[in-house]
Amino acid sequence: MFDDEVDEDNEPIRYASAPARDPAEQLPIADRVEIGTQTGKHFKGGIVPFPPHLNDSNLLDALTGDDRKKVNGFLSKGYKPTVYEYRDTKNMLLKCVVRFDHPTERKIPLPLRYCGKAEGDRDVFWFTDVPGSKPLYGLDLLVARPDAPVLVVEGEKTADAARTLLPGMVVITWSGGANAVRRVDMSMLACRNITVWPDNDITGRNAARLFAARALTDAGAARAAVVDVPPDFPAKWDLADDPPKGFTSTADLQHLIDTARVVPANDAEALLRNPERQAATRRLLGHEVGYSRVDVTAASDALAILDPDMGSGEWRRIARCWYHAFGAAGLTAFDEWSATGKKYKEGEPAALWVFYARDEAFSGPPLIWLFRRANRVAEEEQRNETVDAKAMVRAEIEAMNESHAVVVRGGKTVVIREVFDPRFNRYRPEYIRRSDFVDKHVRSVQLPVEDGKPGKTVPLGRLWFGTAQRREYDGVIFLPGRSVGRGMINLWRGFAVEPKDEPEGWSRLKEHLLHNVAHGDSASYNYILNWLAFGVQRLSEPVGTALVLTGAKGAGKSILSVVYGYLFGEHHFSTAHADDVLGNFNAHLEHTLTLGLEEAIAPESRKQDSVFKDIINKKTLRLEEKFMGIWIVPNHLRIILTSNNDQVVRVDGNDRRYAVFNVTHPSIANPDARRTYFGALVEQLETGGYSAMLGELLGRNISGWNPEAIPNTPALRKQKLLNLAQEPVQSWLQERLDEGIFIIPGYGPSAVPYRWDDTKTTAVPLADVKNDFIEYCNRNRYRGTERLLITKLHTYMPPGFESRVERVAEINGKGTRRVYDFPPLDVARASFTETTGIDSWSEPGAG
Repeated sequence: MFDDEVDEDNEPIRYASAPARDPAEQLPIADRVEIGTQTGKHFKGGIVPFPPHLNDSNLLDALTGDDRKKVNGFLSKGYKPTVYEYRDTKNMLLKCVVRFDHPTERKIPLPLRYCGKAEGDRDVFWFTDVPGSKPLYGLDLLVARPDAPVLVVEGEKTADAARTLLPGMVVITWSGGANAVRRVDMSMLACRNITVWPDNDITGRNAARLFAARALTDAGAARAAVVDVPPDFPAKWDLADDPPKGFTSTADLQHLIDTARVVPANDAEALLRNPERQAATRRLLGHEVGYSRVDVTAASDALAILDPDMGSGEWRRIARCWYHAFGAAGLTAFDEWSATGKKYKEGEPAALWVFYARDEAFSGPPLIWLFRRANRVAEEEQRNETVDAKAMVRAEIEAMNESHAVVVRGGKTVVIREVFDPRFNRYRPEYIRRSDFVDKHVRSVQLPVEDGKPGKTVPLGRLWFGTAQRREYDGVIFLPGRSVGRGMINLWRGFAVEPKDEPEGWSRLKEHLLHNVAHGDSASYNYILNWLAFGVQRLSEPVGTALVLTGAKGAGKSILSVVYGYLFGEHHFSTAHADDVLGNFNAHLEHTLTLGLEEAIAPESRKQDSVFKDIINKKTLRLEEKFMGIWIVPNHLRIILTSNNDQVVRVDGNDRRYAVFNVTHPSIANPDARRTYFGALVEQLETGGYSAMLGELLGRNISGWNPEAIPNTPALRKQKLLNLAQEPVQSWLQERLDEGIFIIPGYGPSAVPYRWDDTKTTAVPLADVKNDFIEYCNRNRYRGTERLLITKLHTYMPPGFESRVERVAEINGKGTRRVYDFPPLDVARASFTETTGIDSWSEPGAG
């Protein structure tokens, strides 16, 4: 389970970045240079320095064969080469970037590395970059000026120009452009004060923020900030370009550096977009630093079996394991063990402990991994040493406690297991029956010697479930915004960001809501903001209404659901499948606050419509989980529906559950402009906008706001009209009222048309009304019957509207017929509006 070579329980250790093809290629550059120097080859992650006599002035002349031909080809086409040297802390040349510039063609940068000697003592070069981690441009300067502030720019040409402009700073960069930041070795930036100056475009700004986050998180920089390049600077401008108008001195540039926006340490994980490490800060279970109750002496004996002069990567992995298990109290033992090796550097373990302490969600390999490693080394070296059996058993149980606990769920005792779900980039709880848990974990664990007899072996699952040292809780509950006793697990994990009082920090999204969703209507705009504010302020109750956003693809319908859901972290759920919400096994809704539905509800389905309306405003939810039964929980849902379809929801009469808005965008037909627009919007949110959004919504005054006071938008009226297809009588009558001329136009040569009157009632034969209704249904392919007409028509008319018997003169004497007394047009329209909520008419009246 916890061995890096034997996959014993199919449980990978997740605490480091994805490995390269060879793990040694991810070592710090200094270690890789040491390997390359010793072997003389790029072998096992090694980097071979260039021979000392080669430098930028004679390097290209030393190339032979195909590499020389490549250079000559560029020269013959008018390209001018410039060689940028990447030197290490000992001033050894590790690689070069040869930049070929042309007056009219685009620049071509090519990395060049030295590959050692070939047969005949010939130097071998490759126009390829070193694999794995990449060195910084300016490592030699970082060492030469250890106390100077560091400025990071993009590109070697820019770095050289900035060194001239800003001599008080150490200016560095990396190779490979904006997309290569993740491959840079940041280790030399530990404890440094760095500022990143981005290229003036979205890609450059994203790269700058990522570099700053990596410097903080991976290297332990003391401080990292990103320059806010003024918006009036030319696109893609950098420090190698001519100063923009108004910036005439170095002091102007220095002012931008001095006022650069600091990247908070707690935002670094989000900027790095390492979803698992980010999710780890919000786990239900997990282990805090110093979790282990294993005897430190027994653990130290196990540590002593290992050679501290191992590779630096493995040494650091053991340091992470030890710090996670014992915290600050474990430093002395780890330092004493490290000091027995030849590579020991005084103070290095202490510096690591300080660095680790800054990580709010620190994790490392469990202690059982270290114990197994020690036992394997002792066995391979045939040493008469083993890890204490009691310590081994305790470490096994602690490792299982990290992600498992026994709880009561639906009246049954089960195991909750917390796993990382890469589909949603979050940890999620799953519930396992005892029998399934025991069947899953069958590896044997050797118990300690008892009464002089060898200890028995017990399956791990049965051992853990049967011990008092297991993690357990009385139950699982979801109480957002509230705390519970230690005996319960509260599924609420808090908001995903900290609120910030900075209303302009999310101005782009507010502009999108005002202009493209509310279409400049202040009532609609304020309703949306109040709805969002209600959702973050009153966590214990549902809003009672759903936001419905319609519109064409690319208009930006879904972005509100996505960014609003981001505030709630694990408590946001998005789906395009109705069964996820309306079907069985819906227990995931228990800890869902924001629910995004994309084309998920079929308005033509009366069953779905009925259940969904109940979910919107009912105070409780009925949940069901496989093997766990059925239970009732409070409803906390805030629902946002999005759809490209014309009809999205079934809006009946004066239904107050749906606030409907049609989303448009002026650049919907221009993919590049649309991408730029939404890219800038998202960038603002990711650079403090989410915190600003949460801060303003939490502080918004919604006292007295009624969620059911829904704006009567054109989009809502459209949904009501489209719903007429589901109600043939309503649809027929709406058409007659909308035309405002004929109640029925009359059919056949002898048929009589009946017109609406402005002041008095109009008697219309029931038979003629039936014929007109049936003809309308046939024409529109609706399912309409005489019985449906008779039972439904009166519901849209004023009270007392019923058919009556009327005497009429016939050829053979007097007869009778049934008639409807239709009221004046305005009265009929008012009654129809009161029942259906439809109040827009094409014609003003009968005239």
